[in-house]
Amino acid sequence: WAYVVAIQPGTKPLILQAVWWALTLGLIVALALTGCRDPGILYRHAQPPPQHENSWRWSDHSQTYRPRGAHFDADTAVVVEEFDHTCPWTGTAIGKKNMTAFQTFVCLVFICLIMNIFLITGAV
Repeated sequence: WAYVVAIQPGTKPLILQAVWWALTLGLIVALALTGCRDPGILYRHAQPPPQHENSWRWSDHSQTYRPRGAHFDADTAVVVEEFDHTCPWTGTAIGKKNMTAFQTFVCLVFICLIMNIFLITGAV
């Protein structure tokens, strides 16, 4: 809608169009990286790894040994390192390995939303 109303070629300066396209494509890439990247899923262990015997603990809920900081995500039924939450927008767990992509996605959503509001209302 922002493109049709405010960004179509010839309606705004070229630099503004380039910034809008860069932010929008960055948002799409960040969403794809968040949704498709491994969040830090740990394999199930019937016994703690020998080098981590004292630091790993048994979890009845997940039926596996897991390190401190790893949590069982009931929505995806996996144990995730540094689990934060299950994101309904990406449909995946947010953990150690996809946290940076998720934070980038959230920041770009905010920036794109503000920019689109300014463009649609004619403030820019």
